[in-house]
Amino acid sequence: MSRKSIFCIATTRTQAEKIVESLEKGNYPLMSVSVLFSGNQVPGIEVGSPPEGDLERLPGIDTLQLPGTGTFFASGPLMAALSGSVLGSKTGGIASALMGMGIPELESQNYEAKVKSGSILISVYTEKQHTAMRVKNVFTNAAAQDISTTGETAALSHFETADL
Repeated sequence: MSRKSIFCIATTRTQAEKIVESLEKGNYPLMSVSVLFSGNQVPGIEVGSPPEGDLERLPGIDTLQLPGTGTFFASGPLMAALSGSVLGSKTGGIASALMGMGIPELESQNYEAKVKSGSILISVYTEKQHTAMRVKNVFTNAAAQDISTTGETAALSHFETADL
């Protein structure tokens, strides 16, 4: 059994909500789904206010202040990784947390830049290869960008998820 995280970028809130809805309809436990988006950039969200709609249903979604970066909303394994990054570093940031999750540096920097500019990073954590392929199909069908997969890392190995 190989643990994986599948990542993508949604360029709009509507697209992100469609992805989350498709994952939920496909019986993916929402506790295995993560989102990360800027509270400073997403239209219709006041800084520090909780998100509304399909994204607010994600377990554990909360506000996160990243030093020198601003306010973000995150859930799931991404929230855990980002929280650990912030606690473990004076400069904790999105890219460093993503690198800790096994994403290569250039890709991590790309994701960070896109999230800072208003896109939404979505990931799904799974232990089954066939689930990873189904998640990639959900992302592709929703026209998500920058779809990638990473293997298990220390940042995720202790995060409890349902057996997908």
